[in-house]
Amino acid sequence: MKDMNEFRFSGTVERFDRIQTKTGTPMVALAVMCWRERIRTVAFKSIAEQTTLNPGDRVKCRGHIQSTSWTDQNGQQRTGWQVVAHEIHRADDTDRQQEKT
Repeated sequence: MKDMNEFRFSGTVERFDRIQTKTGTPMVALAVMCWRERIRTVAFKSIAEQTTLNPGDRVKCRGHIQSTSWTDQNGQQRTGWQVVAHEIHRADDTDRQQEKT
């Protein structure tokens, strides 16, 4: 069986930031609350350019999970996980009704 790294989820946007990478590539970084978990999500290039969201918006996302490392404010090396989104869609009210049933 071929390995597969695909992650699909839906939730509520908690944070949405439009930024650029150090090389100037368009990027969005968002935090999506799914049940009790905050899912760190990023998207690049055309997906980043086409995506505009606000806190409170409901979204559906598809992407792959990636580990990431950074140095925190105290100089400590940290490691975490994020989803690199290949698709980000607003979830409409119909989706919300289906979730309740």
